[in-house]
Amino acid sequence: MPIAFIVYPVLLALTGDHTGALSSAAQVGVALAAPIPVVATMLYCLTSPAPHLEEAGYRRHRLYDVTVLSACVGVACLMGAATGWVAASSSAFAAGRNVAFLAGLALVTRVFIGVGSSVVPVAWLITVFLTGPFMPEKVRAWTVIPEPVSSAHALTVSAGLFALGCFMHLTSRKVIS
Repeated sequence: MPIAFIVYPVLLALTGDHTGALSSAAQVGVALAAPIPVVATMLYCLTSPAPHLEEAGYRRHRLYDVTVLSACVGVACLMGAATGWVAASSSAFAAGRNVAFLAGLALVTRVFIGVGSSVVPVAWLITVFLTGPFMPEKVRAWTVIPEPVSSAHALTVSAGLFALGCFMHLTSRKVIS
């Protein structure tokens, strides 16, 4: 996790509010991809457990997992806010919310498709990138990720999806691997 939390603010600071052109009509915020290292590292940590701890009947390892995931999302939110304040970037402020959304999306799908859920956040970003046009006044509400930091529905959906993902991780009997 430490490497992901070093790469994350560096990516946010370097990309800022810059956009890149996918085609002549679509402009994509470069900072939208910054949450991927954090989410990928969190999922990697979930898929490489410590068997000697998890096989003990008295350990509540899923509760520990959710605690660590929640702490990571909290740290990502704080780092995004700090980077946004230092770099004067609204995209960095929204990055913490995007980490929560993508992590929640991966946790929900992890119950159904197992380890393959690690590609879901990347697939979501690619879908968002390719659905253009990508201009602030024409952002589609279902995409959540490119919404401005002031978007109440994006914050609500992100927090709700992360909470649902944590709940599903806690209550699922067995995750498909």
